[in-house]
Order: sequence, then structure tokens, then C-alpha cells
Amino acid sequence: MTTAGVKTLTFAEWQSLPETKRRCEVVDGVLLMPPGPMGEHQWAAGVISCDLHSFVTPTGLGFVLTAPYDVLIQREPLRVRQPDIMVVNAELTGIRQPADLVGLPFLASPPLLVVEVISPSNTRRHVEGKLVDYRSIGVPECWLVNFPARTVEVIATWGGCRGDGGGLWDGGYLALGSFARVRAGGSRHFRAAAGVAAGAMDDYRRG
Repeated sequence: MTTAGVKTLTFAEWQSLPETKRRCEVVDGVLLMPPGPMGEHQWAAGVISCDLHSFVTPTGLGFVLTAPYDVLIQREPLRVRQPDIMVVNAELTGIRQPADLVGLPFLASPPLLVVEVISPSNTRRHVEGKLVDYRSIGVPECWLVNFPARTVEVIATWGGCRGDGGGLWDGGYLALGSFARVRAGGSRHFRAAAGVAAGAMDDYRRG
């Protein structure tokens, strides 16, 4: 990325910025603030996070957090990402209850899972860049959710392999990764978000 003439941030400068509710990331010190996501993106992210929460909470694996919340990739040059959804590892971070999140400005440990709901404005290069960053800090699993195409790409980052996550939309189980027991198809809302339940996608767009 060319940064000539562009203000770059150090870790200390980034930490001194005022809190914002806007989505923003830092790539090689450059602050990036994309426009807000579309409604269908937020709807899909919401129902996926609810399904994950219903699985993660009883198991004690950790917590489900949604964007905007920072994951520190590296301090120099500064890289910060904001996954749409992440599952925070309770054992690794010591975060076992909501009170443990108080005063925690960013996550410095790899999440157990990150989910990215792909927007039309996301280029493959942009998405691959995020995957490289997640892999670099040891995130074991990523889901790429393509809402218009109704597909999920499940990526086990430790091996670079890519599994067919199509079963996520039709009531099946994920066949790959730590969250294979999440029966996304068992959730009526998740199925509707994928547009496979009685034309729910068309109804949503007309509404």
C-alpha cells in the first residue's frame, strides 16, 4: 500500500484517538473509515451472532462480540482489524464474564473464530488481506458469508484449506472446524437470513 503523503498513526497515537462508533481499521498506520454497511449486511450479521451466542455461552468457550471492536494485529507498522463478528477465547484471554470486558479497549489475543459478512464494496484483495492478518495472529477459523450468493466459505487458517460451507444454508452442519456443532440450519432466523426459507429474501427486499 502506498502511504506517501498520507498521515500514518503510531500505536500511541491510535490509542489517544477519541472513541467512535464508526467502523474503522488501520492498515500500515493508515486509518481507513469505510461507509456504513447496508441493511442486509447488518441483518445477516445480527442473526449469525445470535446463533453463535446461543452455542458459545452454554459451552463456556467465551464471548461473541460484534463490530466495531478492535483486534490488534501488530504495533509496527500499526495494523488493526474489526471483524463483523468474533468469538473471544475465554481460556486464552481470561475473559469469562461481561465485567472482564470493562475498560478493555481492544483485543490483543486471537479470537477463536472471526466472521466476515462480505459487502458489495469488498474486493477480493481486501478480504484476502484481512485473512492474511487473521492468520498471522493465529486465528484458527474464519467464515466468509456472502449474503447475496447465499454461501458461506469456511476457512481453517492453520492449514489454508477451504471447506464447503453450503450446508449452513440448508439445515446441515459445518463439516470443518471448531464450530462444527453449530447447527445454523436449526435456526429459523438464520435460514431466513440466507433466503432459503419460503422466499424470505424476496419478502425482505420487498419489505
